[in-house]
Amino acid sequence: MTNIIQGFLSKTLKKTWRNFINRLLIIVDSTVNGYKHMYKHFNTYYALDEHNKKEVPNENKIEKEGSNLSETELIDRVIINNTSNSENVDTYTDVFQYRLKSKCAQLPEVDSNEETILNELLQLKKVDFQQVVTALFYEMKETKYAINKIGPAGANGFSFYGSLEVGSQLSYAINFVGEARQAKVDEPIDAKHVCRVLSMLNGGEYGFYITTSFYTESAQIEVLKERNSLKIIDGKQLVHLFKELNLARENKINELWLKRVLQGKQLCA
Repeated sequence: MTNIIQGFLSKTLKKTWRNFINRLLIIVDSTVNGYKHMYKHFNTYYALDEHNKKEVPNENKIEKEGSNLSETELIDRVIINNTSNSENVDTYTDVFQYRLKSKCAQLPEVDSNEETILNELLQLKKVDFQQVVTALFYEMKETKYAINKIGPAGANGFSFYGSLEVGSQLSYAINFVGEARQAKVDEPIDAKHVCRVLSMLNGGEYGFYITTSFYTESAQIEVLKERNSLKIIDGKQLVHLFKELNLARENKINELWLKRVLQGKQLCA
């Protein structure tokens, strides 16, 4: 269209007017392209919320970018861009949205073999559940675990302390603090529960939280903010761990192994 107009002007208008209008067309084209580029750049990061007419983060873009970033880079980005409000839970939720797991994703499917195994764990006495959880660490042969102290089993679970040995030739030990809670599937683990374990960690220590239930978004965010210093295991993962260690088949925990554990005859690494 611009070329047609320029051809027409070359024949009908004087040189001065022709140059003036050509410059005007160039300015218009540049302005339009500039707005297009700006809109494209803006729309990449934000989506317009038609309900409240506010600019809200585009979750699709966050997910796409976040998948290529480490948790450290994600957290640093939040803190840098929100220095006045770096503890805002909504901000962390936006950034870590694709990493947060729903309740359904943390529990076995209804009427499945895995759910039957989870129910078996829920039916154990508190002290028996304590013995079973601590015995799992001695079954994981790839890393050498040693539990040195176990707290009393109560309504809120129990705590345990130990160390894990990393490496073979130049091995070194890392101390860890753990907590396990035998909770019903409708009793979630909240931020206050995981923060209790995080508060007990000293420099260089690692943490575990194990439950038969699931973790709320706020609890998961607290873990992500601490950059993987705490490993959380939900009900679904706990059942899978039993299966990976060949301690459960189909819909039942290995009876012989369970009997040995409850009699205090577990094999230590």
